[in-house]
Amino acid sequence: MPALAETSDALPRQLVERYGPFETPSFTSALDPAPYYGSVPAGATMLGIFFNSILGSLGKQREAVAREFGPYRPLTHYPLLEMLKLHVTGAKHLHPTLPLRAALRQTGRSMFPALFDSLAGRAVFGAFRNRIDEAFPYAPRALMMSMTGVDAEVIDQERGEAVMSIRNDPVFLDAHVVGILEGALEFMGARRYRVQIRSQGVLDAVFHCAWSYTT
Repeated sequence: MPALAETSDALPRQLVERYGPFETPSFTSALDPAPYYGSVPAGATMLGIFFNSILGSLGKQREAVAREFGPYRPLTHYPLLEMLKLHVTGAKHLHPTLPLRAALRQTGRSMFPALFDSLAGRAVFGAFRNRIDEAFPYAPRALMMSMTGVDAEVIDQERGEAVMSIRNDPVFLDAHVVGILEGALEFMGARRYRVQIRSQGVLDAVFHCAWSYTT
């Protein structure tokens, strides 16, 4: 896995000057899940494929977690609050020595590969492997396809970087979603990348993503 180039000046920063400031979250700071649970909109749901992605990553610990969660059909929507609780439970099982914020970041990194392996994911991103500049405009569509109620848009994009806003998303924006974007950039061919955020509360944030195909 390539090293995260979170502070590298070699990666594009034009959009930081235009839309910043952005910062790299402190993944060692405490994270209380309760405000996130309480912010989930009534009736919000998420596709079962992402529930199964977490369960599938648990290995020998899957059986213990599956007593409380599942089973899930890949293309059926399930309560988003249940997904948040599964995220926290799975992160603690997979990365028991990490702070919860860092553990959620790590579990987020596996989410895009799970989406890409689905029929819907291949339909959206299959033609763009190793072509992030062309694929990134479809990122909001993938997010809004995976869960109900969320709103996302690419605000601006230049070669090797983009700024995206996400609104009404309670799924740990400054931990898990940072990991999702990092995992997506790596999976799509970036050798170096940086994901930074400007949080606007529990539900809303603006992200700056930068990437390079060379080391």
